[in-house]
Amino acid sequence: MRLTVWLGSHIRVPHLTFEFGTLPDIFSYLDYIPRTDLLTDLDGLGVVCSASRLSPIQT
Repeated sequence: MRLTVWLGSHIRVPHLTFEFGTLPDIFSYLDYIPRTDLLTDLDGLGVVCSASRLSPIQT
């Protein structure tokens, strides 16, 4: 089973995906779907990192 939360275009946070399954073993999966290409959009990278509590790469 998959649940995907799509937010409006005026909100600058990643979309959210949650999956749950039982075959062959019970598993769950949670992921953020970025709205922009994170390799070229450094502001977007900061949003994703702050939402996931990760530290952005320092250059």
